[in-house]
Amino acid sequence: MNIHLVSTGPFWFRRTRPARDPRSRAPAARRAATARGNAPLEAAFLAGGPERVAHTTLLAMQRDGRLHLSRNGTVSRAPGAPHNAVEGQIVGALGHGNIVTTRTLCHRVMRSGAVRDIAALVRAGLLAEPAARTRMPEARQRR
Repeated sequence: MNIHLVSTGPFWFRRTRPARDPRSRAPAARRAATARGNAPLEAAFLAGGPERVAHTTLLAMQRDGRLHLSRNGTVSRAPGAPHNAVEGQIVGALGHGNIVTTRTLCHRVMRSGAVRDIAALVRAGLLAEPAARTRMPEARQRR
């Protein structure tokens, strides 16, 4: 809502606030996702494996303003702390140079321990696709 006040006496006006950037809500959304744990990353792993986890994390950090993705395929770090282990791996993979190609960064993250921990949940049966969860009770009933 824009408000302009104009007086007939001394000329004064109240400047309106500039329109809010839709990305300004991203930190609040990110905090909510962090409160849910690694659910978005676990869903990403189930949908596309380690590569999808890397891409999801890169885009989440870019949307938060903690990572810059350029058109020429390089990634650079912006100020901000990592919110989970996979983001910590991205920050670590960027190193001191702070600039690396997207392809190299994704390969480093896909092989990281944080992504392997998510894969271990799948192997242990603690994380399963919805279709697999509906099949599990059927298998238990057959015993």
